[in-house]
Amino acid sequence: MKPKLQTVIFILLCFAGWGTIAPVSAQVTDNATVSIKLNRITIMDIEPNNDVIALPVTAPTEAGLPAQGKTDNSKWLNYTCCLQSGDADRSITVNIGSGSVPPGLKLSVIASAYSGTGNGTFGTSSGTITLSATAQTLISGIRGSYTGNGPNNGHQLTYNLEITDYSKLDFDNSNTIQVVYTIAD
Repeated sequence: MKPKLQTVIFILLCFAGWGTIAPVSAQVTDNATVSIKLNRITIMDIEPNNDVIALPVTAPTEAGLPAQGKTDNSKWLNYTCCLQSGDADRSITVNIGSGSVPPGLKLSVIASAYSGTGNGTFGTSSGTITLSATAQTLISGIRGSYTGNGPNNGHQLTYNLEITDYSKLDFDNSNTIQVVYTIAD
């Protein structure tokens, strides 16, 4: 019986010594090279669609009361912007591209402060802009950002048609106006 005990002790010593003589490692490392390229991005659009905005002058309900202009706030300005660190801030200008506001009326637009699901450094509204053929800054200070897409994201646009001089009103002067938004540095 003694030889069996020596064999068992010998086998145990071999297994115990195995880990110290020839260690086995399960961890292996390697590396991968990843190339990251950011492009300049400056895009914008008007949401929810490009339907015509109707701003009719409405008749009063009682003789002797003034006719009323109209307000519409159904459109939203969305943008995405990625700039280089030395690039100038982006801004959005607005102007009348074609057509004209009939005499006796004033058409203005205001962009709200940013709201929505986006992220980044959003632009700041310049306040109410009376539309003309000359481009005027509507939103300034845009940096790397995205507003979110569609209505309720970005800057809500409110158009206001106001009667400024009743003596110049002529219903034959009804007109369609193209309002142009441009994002640039």
